[in-house]
Amino acid sequence: MPEETLVLDQNRCKALSSKTRVAILKVLDRRRMSLSEVAGECDLALSTVHEQMTHLVEAGFVVSENDGHKWVYYALTPDGKAILHPNKQINVLVVLAAAVFTLVAGLGTIALYLYDLLGPKDLGWYQDGDENLSPLIVGIVLLAMAGILGYLALCRRRGKTSA
Repeated sequence: MPEETLVLDQNRCKALSSKTRVAILKVLDRRRMSLSEVAGECDLALSTVHEQMTHLVEAGFVVSENDGHKWVYYALTPDGKAILHPNKQINVLVVLAAAVFTLVAGLGTIALYLYDLLGPKDLGWYQDGDENLSPLIVGIVLLAMAGILGYLALCRRRGKTSA
């Protein structure tokens, strides 16, 4: 079975940032519906549903189906279904990406701390000649978090946890 890739660009993230649009996606997960059916299910005005549906169609999560009848029906696209029912591979990639980002942030914080400690004393982490250990502590915490996230991604990939 070939793996599918779900790309989340700025437009798609913006579409998912609205609780109303996510609620509409969940309603459409049951079956295809007209605007008035979605409005009734979500308890929203028809104009509101139409506006929100436009964003979802533009983002590629919903498709409008006009089969020649009076009503236009809306249904989830494969990407819309993937958002509501993500597979294990997508979850692992998100956790792994978070682990890598946290690792880089932790190493960067520690590197800046060591540069300031060993190099010129003008980065502002020193107060009255006393060393402030806050950046070092933050760096260590970020490295620990990266280790935990990496472990979770590894366990998830092996199927040992459902977290």
